[in-house]
Amino acid sequence: MSALEQTNAFMQLGLFIKRHVSNQYIESEKSLHNLLHQASKDAEIQNPWFTTYNITLALNGISFILNKSELKKTPTNLVAPSKTVAIIAAGNIPAVGFHDVLCVLLSGHNVLLKMASNDQIIIPCLLKIAGYYSPNIKNRIKYVQAKLQGYDAVIATGSSTSSAQFKQYFKHVPNILRHSRSSVAIITGNESDEELTALGDDVFQYFGLGCRNVSKIYVPENYKFDKLYEAFEKFQSVINHHKYYNNYTYNKTLLLLNAVPHLDNHFLLVTNSNQMKAPMGVLFYENYSNLTSLKSTLLDYQNQLQCLVSRQKISGFKHITFGQSQSPSLFDFADDINTFTFLSQL
Repeated sequence: MSALEQTNAFMQLGLFIKRHVSNQYIESEKSLHNLLHQASKDAEIQNPWFTTYNITLALNGISFILNKSELKKTPTNLVAPSKTVAIIAAGNIPAVGFHDVLCVLLSGHNVLLKMASNDQIIIPCLLKIAGYYSPNIKNRIKYVQAKLQGYDAVIATGSSTSSAQFKQYFKHVPNILRHSRSSVAIITGNESDEELTALGDDVFQYFGLGCRNVSKIYVPENYKFDKLYEAFEKFQSVINHHKYYNNYTYNKTLLLLNAVPHLDNHFLLVTNSNQMKAPMGVLFYENYSNLTSLKSTLLDYQNQLQCLVSRQKISGFKHITFGQSQSPSLFDFADDINTFTFLSQL
């Protein structure tokens, strides 16, 4: 299969997804739309966090990285001979492992895919649809549930604990081993209502389960949270999801029992903490006196950060505007490790 044929297949998949989420069907693709509809329903049954809205959000994100301009920037010379790359995918948000699969295939390698137990439906469905546009794709993907065998390299995503285990287990092969990260935002106090509402997307999309979700904000000393809470009212429906409600209630109880000062608008708890990763239903905050000292603090935690969201650029960090943390491009690599470069060196 040529590089052009493969790239075109994924480009067609991106266009298909756009038609799917906007209900603009082509008659010849009706069976494919039915397939993805059923996969979405099954995925929500398998994992209640994968609501219809969140699956659609994830599909939109995938269609974005499969656009022509993005794909044209990818390596055009497929490596030879190809290797088999094992992928251990995360399952915190729908189809989060698709990016790794795409990078491996675009680089000319074969995929040995071990999916997360709670995200086993959407990715195979998308790859099956990609196979409609280029049947050879299916011959380069193998799914595995048991022990990984017969691989030349590994890309694995897990918690900080599992990452340490991965490091020992996969030390004999080239690898990318990712651990748990979180994202933060800087508030100056001069943000517009629209910017703060956009920040709500960074906080609440996927119920805050993604490493790109903002779980902590840095605010000026004596910052008043009224305006922030008003902007976040748009997202109050998250409390209607039973699993989010249970987490929110549990964490509220802990704060009350431990007499921890906090703010509460009945769907989000805000409390001061020097920790980086807040539990679900909680947004941590920390005060800063000036941006210079804050930058120094953030550099100390750089290996724990996935995204830094702010109004202005902070040297040493990629600039992400409010509302865009969950809209990465094809070349926004997790943990800042260039997957294409890694794959080209196998």
